[in-house]
Amino acid sequence: MKSKAFGMLNPKLTLGFGLSMFSVGAFFLSLSPALSNITGDLYTSPELLGLPGSLYGACLGASALITSVILDRYDRRAFYFAGLIGHALGIATIVTAQSWTVFSLGWAMCGLGAGILQPAAYAMVSDATTDGTRAHALGRVNVGWAAATLIGVPVSAFLLDAVSWRFALSLYLILWSAVAVITGTYLARRPRTEFNHPEKPSIWSRARFDAILNLRLHWVFATTIFIFIGFYGVYSFLGVMVTQELGLGAGAIGLFVSVYGGGFLIGTLNTSLIDRIGPRRALILSTGGLALILLMLPVALFSIISLAVTMMVWGVLQVGAFTSLTSIAGGVSQDLRGLALALNASAVMIGASLGAGLMGIVLSMSSYQVVGATCAASTALAMLMAIFRIQKRDTKAPNQT
Repeated sequence: MKSKAFGMLNPKLTLGFGLSMFSVGAFFLSLSPALSNITGDLYTSPELLGLPGSLYGACLGASALITSVILDRYDRRAFYFAGLIGHALGIATIVTAQSWTVFSLGWAMCGLGAGILQPAAYAMVSDATTDGTRAHALGRVNVGWAAATLIGVPVSAFLLDAVSWRFALSLYLILWSAVAVITGTYLARRPRTEFNHPEKPSIWSRARFDAILNLRLHWVFATTIFIFIGFYGVYSFLGVMVTQELGLGAGAIGLFVSVYGGGFLIGTLNTSLIDRIGPRRALILSTGGLALILLMLPVALFSIISLAVTMMVWGVLQVGAFTSLTSIAGGVSQDLRGLALALNASAVMIGASLGAGLMGIVLSMSSYQVVGATCAASTALAMLMAIFRIQKRDTKAPNQT
């Protein structure tokens, strides 16, 4: 699994896990542009339009939380493939749905699968790498998220209009089949002990949760929540504000998402910097920059160029914060790693739900500038937690000369 030189992730596994993140991310992000096409086929009342996305987020958070207490006890490969199959079955349910209820149920199944798959994949990446190379390996896997916004969403949107929403979304089943072959052929040959803690830690061991507290990982989870309150609070209403302020349509909004994805890609290709300076220091710098960007973004809506530049910088800083958090959570001992990463994945969804919900209220009562300022304050609070509450245990990358 690890290379002899620097403990880097196997290329085949990097590709497979990267495609996994691409599939999860692009499929979810395709929901918004597909809604108008889908509602023309599956009738539903306006108040139920947000049901699929809400079910997806709630089920992802719940399954990640449940996974957190058992992921360290059993073979991580089993969890990964269970999540993959669950997500694929959800897609099959969605593309064959003849009612909005069944369609929404399919999204709930996708959320359950994603909540199992993501922490299992990140735990295996962390198992396979060392402290000095972990962020670099996670960055390579996270290229899948960047590609989802840069390529996945625009291609899906094109196919939605050119063919049909069922055809566009069903292509993800083919992608999942390729992922299963790529990862399955490699993981099946690895020894069971590589992804399964030999001592099988107790599911409800008080010592494990005490260790989480001693390592101050609860502050990592709190930091994650406040960062994603800031991210989703601003992002959820960006499309509406771009249309309102710049008079642009859905296609142009998709291009801005792609610009953000380009920044995210630049960030993922340079995550070795996180290993060099240490994930905690990188988290402090990233969150400080994010607070400024979220404060500036509503003001940047005065022109296309200023918004595009801001979106690209946002993507770079967001991947820095996300990768740093994942590296910190994955840097604990193997018997705690699954618990830490699954709880962190659940924290992401808690932050996303709070951000979208609370900032919707703020926007209805004031303005998008106030939303930006509130989200910037949330991210600044995350930076203060990183400075004063997250434990100093950075390990820099070894000299690779």
